[in-house]
Amino acid sequence: TRANDLKTKLALAIKRQMIKAIHAGIPGWADEPEEQKEMLAKYRKYGDQYTPEEADWYGYTILDATNRIAKILRAEAEAKIVPLKHEFRRKLIEDLKESGMENVERIVRTEQGKIVDYSGDEKKSWISKLNPFSKK
Repeated sequence: TRANDLKTKLALAIKRQMIKAIHAGIPGWADEPEEQKEMLAKYRKYGDQYTPEEADWYGYTILDATNRIAKILRAEAEAKIVPLKHEFRRKLIEDLKESGMENVERIVRTEQGKIVDYSGDEKKSWISKLNPFSKK
């Protein structure tokens, strides 16, 4: 049945599930492989009309589709993004360790405007020197 002839959201949802099942090889009939092959041969033409991505989005109303895309975008935004500076720092430390350098973490470490060099002496940044309210 064409989508415009289906009048309810339930019918569209059922058709979406059927199309997705055809794309997945009708896993509900995995116990009976002969019948599964027959059903796939019979209904494959209906599943081939849609790509798997189109089948995922088939039959949603505008409101449902916008809610779904908003949920997907929120999930992507919440996924933790690791800044490249951390990855580059880790790679630098590994490269320095491979070259045989000792105390690599002390050399590369920076903390809140203070740069710790290999001797362990703390150096103040130029911004902290300009601050008239800092303790000297």
